[in-house]
Amino acid sequence: MAMRKGLGMPLGVLRHTAIHLGQGQIRLVVSSTRCGPILCRTPSMQLSETSIDDRVTRGRVDYNVFMNQTLKDAVSTQVPLEVYLRSSGYEPDAEYVDGKIEERPMGEFDHAAWQLAIIKWFLRHEEEWNIDVLPELRVQAAPTRFRVPDVTVLDRSLPVEQIITHPPIAVFEVLSPEDTLSRLKRKLEDYRTMGIPHIWVIDPEDGSFSRYEDSQLNRREFFSDPARGINFDMNVIKGLLTRSSRS
Repeated sequence: MAMRKGLGMPLGVLRHTAIHLGQGQIRLVVSSTRCGPILCRTPSMQLSETSIDDRVTRGRVDYNVFMNQTLKDAVSTQVPLEVYLRSSGYEPDAEYVDGKIEERPMGEFDHAAWQLAIIKWFLRHEEEWNIDVLPELRVQAAPTRFRVPDVTVLDRSLPVEQIITHPPIAVFEVLSPEDTLSRLKRKLEDYRTMGIPHIWVIDPEDGSFSRYEDSQLNRREFFSDPARGINFDMNVIKGLLTRSSRS
């Protein structure tokens, strides 16, 4: 779930919470201080009397049911691009696809370990290859499509951009259990359409590498960009994993 930093609540800055007990029901009212993905309204929720004991402990309310529904409402609602661009606190950062917010999976240990290994490898060669390597950077793949690769490799000779609009040298996606093939392929196709030459997918479960080329994923183990002098066996990245995350 995409969470607002520091608050532990999804998609929005939540400031006012009220609990109303009476008539055998509990009513939880949460309001937002500004228009955002939660929508410009005060959502409310009714819980049955039988659930009061489960939901209230020492005057505090379990937000899970309410917030899960709120997130579903938000991601299924058209969100203005300006709102997404102003909202930099999703955790992990969400993606924006044609007016809708798309959650990204919360990284687990193996996922994070692979991200770190990729970054370690490219950092070793940043001067030699004239590159920058960064995790979870917003990439504008199309006017209304903003993707967030797990790792992005940039050409250092290009201007610094807060949101990337020039095609990166490479992007890496590390699979998570929540990923689906259809959603992954839409994302990879966005990268291809943008003109990114090296699009890689890593499966932590078996440690395999695949490259997206000609609109399909193919098993590959060698990264080659002769024009930039970048050539290496992808298995060197596997060697940089922490011991507990190696396949």
